[in-house]
Amino acid sequence: MTLTKSNNSTFSGRGKNIITASILGLIILFYTSCQNTDWDEKSKIEVITIDTNNIKNEIKYYKDSTYVENPKRDDFWAIEHYLKNPNKEIAIFKDSLGNIVGYWKRINGKNIEGAEYYPNGQIIGQIKYTEAGILNGLAKYYYEDGRISRIGNWKNSNSIGIWKQYSRNGTLLNIEEFDEEGNSLNFEERNATR
Repeated sequence: MTLTKSNNSTFSGRGKNIITASILGLIILFYTSCQNTDWDEKSKIEVITIDTNNIKNEIKYYKDSTYVENPKRDDFWAIEHYLKNPNKEIAIFKDSLGNIVGYWKRINGKNIEGAEYYPNGQIIGQIKYTEAGILNGLAKYYYEDGRISRIGNWKNSNSIGIWKQYSRNGTLLNIEEFDEEGNSLNFEERNATR
């Protein structure tokens, strides 16, 4: 098909219709893609508290050697280190009242698992690593009442796919999409008028 130009510098005939239809199609595609976000979506409440029995059982296995650090920081007061041979370690973080507020499991100096907790025992977030110490898998972060604050996925220590962030009352605040290398592709923020 050949498009011809008329004297008034516009395309005529079928060419004009194809261009108009293409532009209209792009406008509709853009509009519908912007409207796909369900801004009424609410985050779930998942009360996940620290399993002290599981940690105590883990510590039994890791007790070739132990030592305690006392950094006396605001977020944690002491770190108890439990070692199994020189390669494996569990570090238990405690607040000034002795409550467990976090733990890390390490092999050959690389984190393979970790979690942080609020003083009430509710999980703040839990992270999974590969044996090489690379972040991989589902990531969920919580508010103190157990409501999800942020959810997404890690791959090769990069944020990938869709990440959603919620307010304390569960309202969806924003959505960000990442490619496989962790580059942000798209960011949508809740419109204040909705």
